[in-house]
Amino acid sequence: IIETSISFHKTIKKGKNELKCNEEKTPTETPESSIVIQIADTNKVYKIKDELTKRFKGITEKVSKKDNFINCENPYDVSNDKKIDKTEKFPYTRVDKIINIPSIIIMQMNIFDQNDKFFINLEIPNSWVHENNKYRLRGIACHIGETRDRGHYIYYSMEDKYTKWYKYDDNSVEPHNDDENTEDYKLVNRPNGINVFNTDEDLACPYLLYYQKIE
Repeated sequence: IIETSISFHKTIKKGKNELKCNEEKTPTETPESSIVIQIADTNKVYKIKDELTKRFKGITEKVSKKDNFINCENPYDVSNDKKIDKTEKFPYTRVDKIINIPSIIIMQMNIFDQNDKFFINLEIPNSWVHENNKYRLRGIACHIGETRDRGHYIYYSMEDKYTKWYKYDDNSVEPHNDDENTEDYKLVNRPNGINVFNTDEDLACPYLLYYQKIE
């Protein structure tokens, strides 16, 4: 879904001298196929709609970071007409361009740090619109428990032509109950179509979201 190209800087200024790299080693970049949200602040409310909108701008965006360098061995000193017997760092610019809008968007919340688990606040929209493309939330994979190695997994799935949620819990499959008296989250009749997940070790913490494009 994202095409990456590299713009390599063949020359750099080093003091008063101009250095040229004759060994153009293009960095390897792997196109992304899903969205990963790095959880850094457990006090923050992570708004999935904002994350989706930010990621799928539909424009070309240049990303130039301080650590975007490649090592060039024995660069040529143009100013003094000689090679330098050392390694220099030459910068490059990575350009990410969205080349197509996918039919399925998978969002992964990085809720684990090694074996520890982050308990986070999420706002998950039932639907999301990007330009002329509309997406519907179809699935939520959740973890209940304190750590990666301890707990339980459940899955919520939207079935029946976007009209009914079902809860998959081991061998049990039953319609999801939006009754406020239950410990489950409301997934249908939320204000503005936003599901609010305030998680702890006893509640289902979403870590995978599945959005499907509505044709």
